[in-house]
Amino acid sequence: MSNNQATPDDDQVRKREVTEWMKYAKEDYDLVQHLYRGDYYPKPLEIICYHCEQATEKAIKALIVDLGKQGGLPQKHDIEFLLSQIKNILLKDRGVVVTEEMREWAEKMSDFAVNVRYPNEMQIDDHITKWAVEKMEFFYKWVSDVLATESD
Repeated sequence: MSNNQATPDDDQVRKREVTEWMKYAKEDYDLVQHLYRGDYYPKPLEIICYHCEQATEKAIKALIVDLGKQGGLPQKHDIEFLLSQIKNILLKDRGVVVTEEMREWAEKMSDFAVNVRYPNEMQIDDHITKWAVEKMEFFYKWVSDVLATESD
């Protein structure tokens, strides 16, 4: 076996790491659903947007691990950068495409990782929060669908 080929043990470790990243993403996803759809008043919009970013980032990191990016997982919290890593390692014949629109969404989502932690850095309203929840749901489903296809 050459040095570039994964061993069965490497494959198991990778699968466990993917599962862990998706577990973490699902925890943020579920928290968003609970806070956004719950009876809270006023809704904690900044917290919801922050966890939308977290769920999206963690799901995308799961996909990067699954794809076996050379050099390991980037220690970045910029979703657009993480998507570019996927785009760089994906082959179009695998049926997975990172669109320009997805990159634009990712750039906006990344703002929620830091800016919402500081008063007056971002003005979050119901419209922005709804957008963040919709994009989080999109990215989580997209990653889940790709992972399901990869395991078939």
